[in-house]
Amino acid sequence: ATSNKIHVRSLSKYEKHTAKAIKVLRKSELFSEVMEAVSILEKTTSKSIDSCKLLLKARGQDNLLSLLASCNRSSPHLELVRVILHIFKNIAGHQASLSVFVAREYVSKMTDVVQMFRDKADIFELSTLLLESFVRSDAFILSEHSSHEQRRCLREVLSLSRKRASVRSCPGFDRGILCLENVMNIFEGGTLIESKPKCPYCDREFT
Repeated sequence: ATSNKIHVRSLSKYEKHTAKAIKVLRKSELFSEVMEAVSILEKTTSKSIDSCKLLLKARGQDNLLSLLASCNRSSPHLELVRVILHIFKNIAGHQASLSVFVAREYVSKMTDVVQMFRDKADIFELSTLLLESFVRSDAFILSEHSSHEQRRCLREVLSLSRKRASVRSCPGFDRGILCLENVMNIFEGGTLIESKPKCPYCDREFT
């Protein structure tokens, strides 16, 4: 089995910050420390592909997924959700790293995030974009991983979001709807609306 131990001495500046933040995630139960750690990870993974690789080698994405599962709709938790999603976006921006998200738990949790925060435009947009990028990375496997209940939930969210958009258009919701339509089309063998989902916070496309 691959060791998850991090040897700090041989790491770059960004990687050292990443390694320290991962240790905090593993040990601390204080929200302020956890929030600081994920904020550091958001910065380092956005600037260094080696930091993304280090995070994955240490299975830090599993710690982040557990954190995501524990979040509620309070203001501090909303900010935590946003930062974690940005970290996942940074990782998913590298084609070679997308395979880590080809797993039932990631499809399930991202579906939960889409449903739980469907009224928060920025979270809805980024979570649906991530879900689409996960599904695109291996449509067959993820289609097998998705349950009937998850698909039903996504259909309901899509229907509610379309109704909201028909009353008041919002770029974040509109882009999220587009991503969600593509997810359902992939699952159900339909036609994709766009060739590639594009991150709303930068110019990078998910390939």
